Amino acid sequence: MHTNGELRFRLNSSIDGSSYIRTQTSLESGGWQTEHFHRRMRETYIVEKGWIGYSELADARPRFQKFTEATVLRVNPDE
Repeated sequence: MHTNGELRFRLNSSIDGSSYIRTQTSLESGGWQTEHFHRRMRETYIVEKGWIGYSELADARPRFQKFTEATVLRVNPDE
């Protein structure tokens, strides 16, 4: 369990350093994750069930989006 109550299941490749993390919301987390970004890592989110909210700064303005089931979202480094 992650510090915010999320359940995380991780697979790591010893060959190329890539990984897969399956994250599941728990009642304790309330569905929220602390904001963060990665300088060198690209993240891909696949919404399998329910929805996720995503926020970013676009031209110095906050932008919020909601992604529903069967959506794939790619976040590039520094975003």
